[in-house]
Amino acid sequence: MIEADGSVYPCDFYCLDQYKVGNIKDSKFSDLRRQAIVQEFLTSRKGLSDYCQQCPFLKICHGGCKRMQDAMYVDENQEYCGYQELLKYFLPKINHILEYVH
Repeated sequence: MIEADGSVYPCDFYCLDQYKVGNIKDSKFSDLRRQAIVQEFLTSRKGLSDYCQQCPFLKICHGGCKRMQDAMYVDENQEYCGYQELLKYFLPKINHILEYVH
């Protein structure tokens, strides 16, 4: 994420001082993306819930991004994942959709 002032962050949901990578006016993007804060952000993850670990789409989304993990809805009776809902709907139709791409 690049802010109007040139500040760079690893994600648009985490534009906080603790995640600031640098400024695009002062450094090349390729140098900024190699910063330790970016690598730490990308590799630090919460453990996946049982719901995620049993999901048939885990190999596609890998548990989602940090924001998705924070935004997963859980109630007393069932868990809900937006990625799973989308993929259940989309994947059975992929061949039909791809016909329009060619």
